Amino acid sequence: STSGMRLASNLFHIGVIGIFFGHLVGLLAPYAIWGTIGLSSLGKQNIAMYGGGFLGILAMIGGLMLVWRRMTNPRIRKTSRSSDIFILIWVLIALGFGLATTFTTAHHAAEGSADTMMSLAQWAKSVVLFEAKPELVSKVEMVFQIHLFFGMSLFLLFPFTRLVHIWSFPIGYLTRSYQ
Repeated sequence: STSGMRLASNLFHIGVIGIFFGHLVGLLAPYAIWGTIGLSSLGKQNIAMYGGGFLGILAMIGGLMLVWRRMTNPRIRKTSRSSDIFILIWVLIALGFGLATTFTTAHHAAEGSADTMMSLAQWAKSVVLFEAKPELVSKVEMVFQIHLFFGMSLFLLFPFTRLVHIWSFPIGYLTRSYQ
């Protein structure tokens, strides 16, 4: 139904956009900014864990609804490319592993450690500066490494899929009627 599609699309996009900007700010903002506003590394980790977890659940629910619709609605299935289904499932796998990291992060937080989050942030900064330091993530738990693989590979895959709609900044989508 149209209302189901609207809910699925909104949940998915709000979640994914929130997650993207959360990763961007959380991983790339200079550490000094967090200290200036009185946020410890454990406090920042908690925001990432709870905020990211919430947004990840929204995105996962919406994404699963979208996959279900794409696979079970004959009209949508017929107009879907194999790359549409592939990339949506790839995103859901990345989301699933991202959600799984929250349990590992909760364990770290319970031990009073933000070391993994700090290593991930340093690694992300090294990648953005084109001075990648893979050794920074070589010892983090496998769940983080798998999440990194699926998440980072999206940047390689998206130009070949309909995810290129990211570049259109579709603000009009917020008010347009569904097709």
